[in-house]
Amino acid sequence: MTTTGHHFDGAHAGILAYMIPALDGRFLVSLLGGHTVPDFRLVSAFFGVLTVGLMVWFGRELLDVRLGVLSAAALAVMPWHIYFSRIYFPGSEYLFLTLLAICSELTALRRRSLAWGVVAAISAGGSIYIYPVALLSTPILLGSVLAFRWPDFRAFGLLRSAGALLVGALLLVPYALDHLVASDRSVSDANAVITGKGIWQHGLSVSAMAQQFVLSWSSYANPNFVLLHGDKNVAQSIQLVGQVGLVLGIVGWIGILVAVYRRTAFDLFLIALTASYPIADALTYDDAWGNSLRGIIGSAVWALWFAVGILEIHRFTRGSIRPAAFAVVAAAVVLQTVLFAGYYFGPYTQQHAYVFETGYDNIYADLARNRYQNVPITLHAGYAHQAMLEYFSQYRLRATDTSLSCFALPYTQLHYDSLPRVVIVREDRGFAGVSYCVNQSKLIDRDKEALTDLPLQPGEMPRHVDLVTLFPNDPQGDYYTAIFYLHN
Repeated sequence: MTTTGHHFDGAHAGILAYMIPALDGRFLVSLLGGHTVPDFRLVSAFFGVLTVGLMVWFGRELLDVRLGVLSAAALAVMPWHIYFSRIYFPGSEYLFLTLLAICSELTALRRRSLAWGVVAAISAGGSIYIYPVALLSTPILLGSVLAFRWPDFRAFGLLRSAGALLVGALLLVPYALDHLVASDRSVSDANAVITGKGIWQHGLSVSAMAQQFVLSWSSYANPNFVLLHGDKNVAQSIQLVGQVGLVLGIVGWIGILVAVYRRTAFDLFLIALTASYPIADALTYDDAWGNSLRGIIGSAVWALWFAVGILEIHRFTRGSIRPAAFAVVAAAVVLQTVLFAGYYFGPYTQQHAYVFETGYDNIYADLARNRYQNVPITLHAGYAHQAMLEYFSQYRLRATDTSLSCFALPYTQLHYDSLPRVVIVREDRGFAGVSYCVNQSKLIDRDKEALTDLPLQPGEMPRHVDLVTLFPNDPQGDYYTAIFYLHN
């Protein structure tokens, strides 16, 4: 792609096809020879560790180093953060860049530093490139910082503010142009997804939109989400503990209750962040109840609340009670962490291996072994699997046509795709429980039958369907991936 300006399949590669993989770190991993699932998990883990370090800076800017160290410790063991420091999706990178933008903005305002303002602008722009939800969430969060530090913002001055904004605007020019022109097929698909996500896009009345917004927004404070079970997506929660965790969440609620009563400038800022981070998710129509990816900034916010809770326990306890109170909290955090980590990295990984995208690292080798690696690909799979096909083939493969495995193969892909062609069919466990989706356990047989028994149109040649390989998506073997070679 870097030498020809095209994807491996010959499709035009827009500028975002270069920039986003470079920003999220996965292109570097591919250049270094990484192509397996563990290789790409290292990127998320690396940014996850960096984010823990950022919390120390964040806490110092807001209050003092105690807040920073305590919140960093909380984030390091929080299930919410651990999930996204492990799975392939660049949520960890998005969180890192967003926090870096906030910390840089706070430092820029305190020091009246244009340089730090530029760092904030660059980081904010990077978060938008990596995850489109940042188009809403990042400005809202940075706006909360400006409101919190309004006197500093006024002292920062119009010229410095204009300079930082200009840098940010210039950095977003490629993003805006590529989305407006949409010369790259993947960008065009992303536009369709982005524009269709808003709650205002689905014919709802104003009252219905308001109701859905409030329900989605409030779900992030729901005890079921925070303390008990977490996100409904099994890739982002083990379902046995909340996204924050029972112990961290209870201590965090102590901090919230004290802050609501006390209402200092610092308290009000944390309350503003808590109210702000769910807004971007609440404005979306699908899967907006406690979506831990769209609201991932909440992991850092809850880490701060835990730190506030610990500081308040310290302030209100005296004598021998204080060491005993901290011993109880520490023991409870350690116990929760050990139980969570033991299950999540052990039995849970085996029971739900499919959510960690097993098998994708074998696809290129299977195609190359049969000399089909240059053949155009149709991918019939779940959400975001086109990205995984690219990542796990070191960017040597890209599907020219994609469709969700929730639905049957589209008519146009059956009739008008040029031959020969590789068809990759991946049964998706996530769609198995959706009533209106195609039966996932029969998806491969259904697709093979549709490709084999297709009534020919005038001028079409007879087709042949060869099975290249078939493998299970997880150790349970309930759902499979098949690769077919379709030719005349």
